Amino acid sequence: MAVITWHAGRYTFHAIRTADRNSHCDRYDIFQLLFSQYCISVITDQTSGNLFSTDGNFHDKLPHYESDIARQDAFTSFLLRAMRQSTRIAHEIPMNTIRVTTLGTGDAFASGGRGHSGILIQGQGTTLLIDPGPAILTAIKRFGIEIATIDVVLLTHLHGDHIAGVPFLLLDYQFASRRTRPLIIAGPRPLATRLERLTTCCYRDLSRRNLRFRLHYQLMRAGQQRRLGAATVTALPMAHTRSTICLGYRIRLGNKLVAFTGDTVWCDSIPRLAEGADLFLTECTGFHPAADSHLDYLTLANRRAELHASRIVLVHVGEELLRNRRKVRLPIARDGQTFLV
Repeated sequence: MAVITWHAGRYTFHAIRTADRNSHCDRYDIFQLLFSQYCISVITDQTSGNLFSTDGNFHDKLPHYESDIARQDAFTSFLLRAMRQSTRIAHEIPMNTIRVTTLGTGDAFASGGRGHSGILIQGQGTTLLIDPGPAILTAIKRFGIEIATIDVVLLTHLHGDHIAGVPFLLLDYQFASRRTRPLIIAGPRPLATRLERLTTCCYRDLSRRNLRFRLHYQLMRAGQQRRLGAATVTALPMAHTRSTICLGYRIRLGNKLVAFTGDTVWCDSIPRLAEGADLFLTECTGFHPAADSHLDYLTLANRRAELHASRIVLVHVGEELLRNRRKVRLPIARDGQTFLV
């Protein structure tokens, strides 16, 4: 399922879109579609199709459907009441809204059955895909992402659970979706060498010189600011492993700022990375501090006052964190969840 969240008064409304339309389900699915500056909510029955949408007649139609659905599912009725309150607010979502979708939220071991890393940022006419893990192509298609819209692939570091989806992206672009416009892949060294070796090891025909579209590699260095599409991306040094360069990114689209740590332990750059962010995505593999190369929840909680971000969300979560999730007081992202910034 793809889940989109927005807020309306005292409600937080989670709009759910079920990707598998062939399954049999006697419950109603609610999903939200974003078209330009408009937010349109639709209720569907998997056997009969759309019941209604939030067009001009929405408020006239709602009472009839609400009473009908309430007999079958009281919880859905509550969601409908939240949606009725939120529609006017939803229609006022400004055009500069940024959509951030966590395509994969698990660690390298796919803890809890979560997908490997993958974050999609969409806004200002630019789409960035950050750290495409091994199953990124599956996630893109599962959650209904238009693969052709991706302009930039941005890598925080070159470990397999953050880059192993690149060959499959290129495979799709070369033979399935048949991409013709250029693609940028940006990240730390040795970027081109590592990815060319990985891609041609998987599929020899996907060497850079054989692609039907132009592929541009752009190196990112700590302290560097680079324009990627409409996004201004600033790289800060993280502290993952001694043998790996890992960068955190501040990504500005219009007047919105999204920040992401990549993999790291706590380091001096993290407060600078989070400063002023509208959304701060931080890795949180463990719950208790450990002598390894990843952040944990208790460290983040103890240093929460240093993180001056409007919203903090945990990603790259591991088994220990999931076992202790009831003790966690920060939101844990789900695969397929979309945040409006």
